[in-house]
Amino acid sequence: MVHSVYTPVPSFMRGTSLWSYDTLHLTEISRRVESLRGNLVTNQDFSDVTLYNQLAAMLFGLSIKRNLCPQYRFFQSPLLALSAMLLNPYAYTNQTLNRQAWETKFHELPVYIEALRGASVLARGVLPHLPEAPPAPTYTPNHPQYKSALRRYESSSQKLATSIRRHLDSVGLAERGEQIECSHLDEVIQGIRTA
Repeated sequence: MVHSVYTPVPSFMRGTSLWSYDTLHLTEISRRVESLRGNLVTNQDFSDVTLYNQLAAMLFGLSIKRNLCPQYRFFQSPLLALSAMLLNPYAYTNQTLNRQAWETKFHELPVYIEALRGASVLARGVLPHLPEAPPAPTYTPNHPQYKSALRRYESSSQKLATSIRRHLDSVGLAERGEQIECSHLDEVIQGIRTA
């Protein structure tokens, strides 16, 4: 859906109204620019936490999409972009805001750890040469060592997201990358379910 908005102040659009598995690499670039120029962003109908939930739903909805539309073709760059946005949500938030407040909000999301795990599996399934993330923390959130284990896991996830963004930048803006074979994608989706 293409639309325009009049605003009397200099601004950059928030390109998150409509997402598609074909164009997530363009959404990733748009969100990256927004995070750098956050003081000029208008039209923010959704918080970054809400957007993260929607991206996680797209990750976990891959199997539904495969079952409903078996002929649908998936490409490397959009799926890698989805992984990058899930693995390092802080890279896509307004940099002028309090990071500690965002961390608290992301950590409170019920899907946060599962989304990090699933995004890591998806990224390595699409590009096997990416570094492997360590296992996710298994402590309960009220365990004294949970926060430090979560920070280590987030740090490795952010490094993986950086590797993905480097790859995406080397491919080119409009390139969707190679088509992923359906049988391979089904194996990756199964890995996301069991991660």
